[in-house]
Amino acid sequence: QAANERIGRMQSQLGTHAEVVLEKGDVPGAVGAAVERKHIDLLVIGRGLIDGSRMPTNTYAIIRKSPCPVVSV
Repeated sequence: QAANERIGRMQSQLGTHAEVVLEKGDVPGAVGAAVERKHIDLLVIGRGLIDGSRMPTNTYAIIRKSPCPVVSV
């Protein structure tokens, strides 16, 4: 509840109205479950680089397990 309230305040300050879905559990599984539940057609994820040459573990697992296409930026 606290996270939803904080995100709501930030969105209000920024003038955005994006739907926020908070899940618990392992990251790839939680993302995949939310994608299926919300009937998402395209998943866009941000990623940082560990050493400039490889994707972080969660990024790769999300892409591999996603039930829809993923764009990683």
